[in-house]
Amino acid sequence: RNIHFISSFSMGELPESSSAQTETASEGIPEKFNGVSAPLHEAVKAEPQSECEGQTSDPPIIRKELVMIGAGPHALTLMLRLIEPDPDLEDERSRHEKMDFLNKMRPMAQVRRHIKDFQKGSAHMLKQKAKRKKKKDSDHSPFVPASFVKENFLVVDASAHEPCSLHGWMGLWQKNFEIMQISQLRSPIAAHADPYDHRTLELYAEAQGRKEELILLPHIPRKYGRWDFHGPFNAPSTKLFRDMHLKLIEAYGVDDLVQCGRVESIQAKKCPTTGSPLYFLSIAMKDGSRMLVETPRLVSSMGPAPPKNLSMPWLKRVDAAGCILHARDIVPFIEASKKQPQYLPNGLKATKPLDILVVGGGITSAHLCIVGARQGHSVTLVQRSPTLVRQFDVEDVWMGPARGKLLDKFHSEECMVERAKALREARKGGSMNREMFAALQKNNRVTIQEELEIADVVVIEADDVDEDGQRAHRCMVWFDDGSEPVEFDQIWLATGFTHSVNNTPVLKDLCDQLPFATTPAGMPILNDDLSWKLEQTKVDEGDSDGSSPVIEQNETDKNVDASSNLWIMGPLAGLTLGPDALNLMGARHGAVRIAKTLRNDPLWQDLATEEQ
Repeated sequence: RNIHFISSFSMGELPESSSAQTETASEGIPEKFNGVSAPLHEAVKAEPQSECEGQTSDPPIIRKELVMIGAGPHALTLMLRLIEPDPDLEDERSRHEKMDFLNKMRPMAQVRRHIKDFQKGSAHMLKQKAKRKKKKDSDHSPFVPASFVKENFLVVDASAHEPCSLHGWMGLWQKNFEIMQISQLRSPIAAHADPYDHRTLELYAEAQGRKEELILLPHIPRKYGRWDFHGPFNAPSTKLFRDMHLKLIEAYGVDDLVQCGRVESIQAKKCPTTGSPLYFLSIAMKDGSRMLVETPRLVSSMGPAPPKNLSMPWLKRVDAAGCILHARDIVPFIEASKKQPQYLPNGLKATKPLDILVVGGGITSAHLCIVGARQGHSVTLVQRSPTLVRQFDVEDVWMGPARGKLLDKFHSEECMVERAKALREARKGGSMNREMFAALQKNNRVTIQEELEIADVVVIEADDVDEDGQRAHRCMVWFDDGSEPVEFDQIWLATGFTHSVNNTPVLKDLCDQLPFATTPAGMPILNDDLSWKLEQTKVDEGDSDGSSPVIEQNETDKNVDASSNLWIMGPLAGLTLGPDALNLMGARHGAVRIAKTLRNDPLWQDLATEEQ
């Protein structure tokens, strides 16, 4: 099968197999793209191709040594571990075994010195840390200059255009927290992006005299005996968490690294000298221009994608009337309604507070209910299961002393279908903490309907006419309990996300080009370092009884390196990391695995040689 470049490259087709790739460039492909990589860690720009009459030239293709798609907490956690001279690269089991023994962890004095260093807000602190690391051991990690990072690394995120005090990092996270007025995190204080020590946030609060922003939460009831995580524990305030990460971003010199753009397509070509692919990205930039990038190392740290096809027969006809807000639309609508509170999503003016139906049972649904009630609307929360109340988005036992043993058991399961079942059992769908559930129950504008589903929805015209003489639509909703139908102005769908490459177009397109291994449901099958497996390909969807899909060697691709140099972070790494791959603990877990591989890459070894 031929692998095609992005059509806008005007480069024709790539050869079909490795033997053809060793020949000279064909059909207008620049010779260095024909399997010959540019010198290591040297930023290379392709010369623009000659223009034909009446035809505009494409932008030059820029080489970057590392590209990250997404600038959320996962990407930041990894980036800082790549730059820090002496990072915390403990695996999750070792870390949890050491947490109760101070003499097995870094001395507190070193962590406090690290905090003093990064509070200076200057990248010169990396040089000082590198010197101290060099004195401590001869096999030291190289110091990665900020200039090298800016010239050779690229982080691209579509939400980087949002006003953000974190220099483009975690822009969507910050916007969602601000719009929904979330004052504290759900995660414990050990979950953050600092690459040096898991206690940094706690000690940073102490150094700043802000320990009151470490909110003490009640004990979590025991469920599993003495190995369960039962509290008490602290969660940081949103402001404390944001302030510390701002200091980290500035101190590590990545404050101008994120570029605002949307990756439109990724094309891959195997390099015959290494057996690994080169990736070519077409990126639509904020200013309307296009950037074409070549990279031998690609990290996907994109957040969860909403499901494309929700199995609701009434959805299409209601969606067309403008009464439905999907997960991706709700926060922008709330933001817009604060500026123009009388406008509906379809552009019509509202003449009175709205009746809103929120569908979903997770903590996001709960926050949306609270925000809607604050704006004066009447909100009904409907969910098909009883409310699952727990502190974390996974079972509490996964956060306690048994975490290492649970991860060992999870990783020992070789059948990916069984691992997927274990993920579902640990997460059990949407949940909310006790404080949020109590807030919903106390709010007289919020009604909670449990164990109830929508049976049908019909669009009707509202009785009221706005000042422009236009009539809005309303939804007549029937539930499956046989009760009388109820009218709503809007339906907000906060039903969660489907973790599948099938819902992420750029990754799905890659699966059509190279034999990436996936489960029948579209979950990537990754190596231990979170690189996407290439040496195996799915040939059977599995039996109807849920047995494992048949995986066999692809004969034409046995020469491909087991590592694709494409790493996956976030929810799509769940089959390798475990049930908390999506959250901040999973960000640290995944960053450690990828950083161990990348820091042993020749790129870092060459840096160490040059430094010496």
